[in-house]
Amino acid sequence: MTSQVKTIGILGAGKVGIVLAQLALKAGYNVTIAGSGNPKKIALTVKILTPGAIAKTAEEVARESDIVILALPLGKHQNIPKDELGGKLVIDAMNYWWEVDGIRDDLTDPRTSSSEIVQAFLPNSHIVKALNHMGYHNLYDETKPEGSEHRKAIAVAGDKESDIKVVSKIVSDFGFDPVVIGPLSSGIRLEPGSDAFGANVEADALRELIQNFPKTKRGREVEATRNSVIEAQHSLRPIAYNRSMNYRKFGKTNKTVSEIGLGTWQLGGSWGDVSDEEAIDILHTAADNGVTFFDTADVYGDGKSERLIAQFMKSRKAKDIFIATKIGRFSDPGWPDNFTLDAMRMHVQASLKRLEVDVLDLVQLHCIPTDVLRDGAVFEHLRTLKNEGLIKEFGVSVETMEEALICLEHEDVASLQVIFNIFRQKAIHTIFDEALKKDTAIIVRLPLASGLLSGKMTKTTHFDATDHRNFNRNGESFNVGETFAGLPYEKGVELADELKHLVPEGMTMAQMALRWILDFPAVSTVIPGASSATQIESNVSTSSLKPLSKELHQKLTDFYEQQVQMNIRGPY
Repeated sequence: MTSQVKTIGILGAGKVGIVLAQLALKAGYNVTIAGSGNPKKIALTVKILTPGAIAKTAEEVARESDIVILALPLGKHQNIPKDELGGKLVIDAMNYWWEVDGIRDDLTDPRTSSSEIVQAFLPNSHIVKALNHMGYHNLYDETKPEGSEHRKAIAVAGDKESDIKVVSKIVSDFGFDPVVIGPLSSGIRLEPGSDAFGANVEADALRELIQNFPKTKRGREVEATRNSVIEAQHSLRPIAYNRSMNYRKFGKTNKTVSEIGLGTWQLGGSWGDVSDEEAIDILHTAADNGVTFFDTADVYGDGKSERLIAQFMKSRKAKDIFIATKIGRFSDPGWPDNFTLDAMRMHVQASLKRLEVDVLDLVQLHCIPTDVLRDGAVFEHLRTLKNEGLIKEFGVSVETMEEALICLEHEDVASLQVIFNIFRQKAIHTIFDEALKKDTAIIVRLPLASGLLSGKMTKTTHFDATDHRNFNRNGESFNVGETFAGLPYEKGVELADELKHLVPEGMTMAQMALRWILDFPAVSTVIPGASSATQIESNVSTSSLKPLSKELHQKLTDFYEQQVQMNIRGPY
């Protein structure tokens, strides 16, 4: 039983409410339950079906319980005691049933989940969606102890990590594996009409149903409606040059870009599930916060990332936005044929079509073989494409410092994209001085080492099957350095934990890690990814922070040299 939660209150004494009361009692919680009126009306039912639970008024249940579960028809949510639930963690297990609630367009609006409607009604409560998508008979019959084989799963959606953690523990105590699916808005994937609704399956199968939601009829309806709303909200809004963002010259080009950019690998896939609606909102939030540099690639979701950027660009005054894409890894025709002039022209033209532009701001070779770079023919091909007017500038995204030095031999290479972070510092002494001398822009990817340097990961953090932090943890699919900066995951978590005491007061670890990178003049822009608006705002705020002290820089250098570099795997 969750130590901080002793009493669970249940509003709703129907079949679902009774079953949830039974599960809570079995798990060792104290339980109070309320129906729609005088508690005497349900006292006998409670006594027989949930011995040990106490029937009370709705106001008493809300006031006296540590956590409250809403288990009544959704259409009756406005009758619950709003004031008494202020400050409470509330689990929304409600669903819309037209047979009970009547025909209610307001409760089926694809622009919002039903839990967001509940949150709007209870602005002072913490709403988490859970326990709604499995039938009450399965809830009763399918419980198993933690760690049991073939244990069934319950999805959890919420906006606050601490709330999700508490609810996940309760779900486990009730006898199910919790599956965290994202923010409260993602609860729409659990509602009637979704494939997950009614599902009585194990965790992996439940994740698959939820990830496939955008492909379903309801998912397409939700996505189309929400995208139209977002585009209307951001219609033709220019870049916001706000005081939190600083801008830097982009190497030898005549462009100035935001020193915090946005990497969009996650919008195409390989970082878990990000819906098109969420992706468009992320792009707009970045632009609203002064971001002008967006990095993508033709292989991110087989062009999906580029197409989303094109959709976003249509609704902005885009003259200040700089789009950097990458070619060289697309499967058609594949290596080594990708490096011919004809293949490179085909890939550039495909990116032009997906991005819906006449010329590309920057095309980067995308981590291609060292021997191909050394041969040099690809640089001649890029010069030809530039002369043909298909691209304005070209650069290279590299895996190793050897590759970076090869590229720096070519005076017209506009940029180098490198992995550089507190856990991967080799670039400081190998290429930064030469890049400054050649006026070559440096784009920094993976600044947070795939999230390790957020300081929020633990050795038990779960990553979806579609997330490269799961399927490429040890370099199974591509260079291991692209995942956790080449560190073994568990070792990376240990190293991140050891850094926590060095974080300056008033900063998060992620802000310290980004600020450390920005303190190097050779860096032109940093491209952290983001899966939420909050992450973007935090990343952007780093631009206005003061540089780290010399003492802290020295400590981070010593930490890398003494504890980190010997653990890095893969080409570097």
